[in-house]
Amino acid sequence: MVKTCTRCGDFKPLASFYRNIRAKDRLCSHCAECDNKKSARYRSINAERLKQKRKAYTDANREGRAAYYKKWREKNRERIKIRKAEYYQSHKEHESRRNTAYDKKWRAANRDRRKAYEAKYRKDNKSRVTAHANKRRCRKAQATPTWADFTLITAFYEQCARITAETGVKHHVDHIVPLSSPVVCGLHCQNNLQILPEAANKRKGNRIWPDMP
Repeated sequence: MVKTCTRCGDFKPLASFYRNIRAKDRLCSHCAECDNKKSARYRSINAERLKQKRKAYTDANREGRAAYYKKWREKNRERIKIRKAEYYQSHKEHESRRNTAYDKKWRAANRDRRKAYEAKYRKDNKSRVTAHANKRRCRKAQATPTWADFTLITAFYEQCARITAETGVKHHVDHIVPLSSPVVCGLHCQNNLQILPEAANKRKGNRIWPDMP
């Protein structure tokens, strides 16, 4: 069945019309396409007024909205996690560039603040910092094969320091296959090392490696 739109005059399927319970046929007299165009035109003409209206509503209902969204996030925690993972996988290159640029800009603008925070954290959490360093040293020792070439390994760290000094951007020597993760354990050897910017290395963590399942 079809219906004539009172705006564009075209004959269109009933599915092309929004519902209107007050109408005899329970459908709007104009099609959805025309209605969308009208709404878009209205929003364009009244953009500033609508912006002020939304702001006034947000300010008047800030606590209620915060409570509502907090409850919704807690209820849909798994759904949000899946959607974020799907988005990241489909926009991985874009997100990597965007996050790297943002991290670089933020670190440059907050260099002193970040140093002060890290120094305070190390001072307030000496035991945790020491435990983490010792754990990593032990993990490296256990993951170092007898055939590892320490000259080449040392060269990675020297090159990393040189790149940091030349670019002004802190770099890390990263294990391509992580030394420790729930599903894999890489080796501490020259073939499993690469140099990455600090921000990229922190994003990678122990979650990403070549041929990962």
